Amino acid sequence: AAYAGVSGDRNPVHLDDAFARGTGGFQRGRVVHGMLVASLFPALIASHFVRSSPPPLFAISPSSWWA
Repeated sequence: AAYAGVSGDRNPVHLDDAFARGTGGFQRGRVVHGMLVASLFPALIASHFVRSSPPPLFAISPSSWWA
């Protein structure tokens, strides 16, 4: 729901279990936004495949950008 608010994508398949179940292909209920999942890829790649020091920029936590 928080991601829907930020992205502006308020498609009911992301927010309403009953609506999602009534829509073909979503029998398990509401589904996460595809771009939310895609946003996790850089961290996954950095934590499992990148072995450098210092880490590349995309592997640094956003909270440390302004520290």
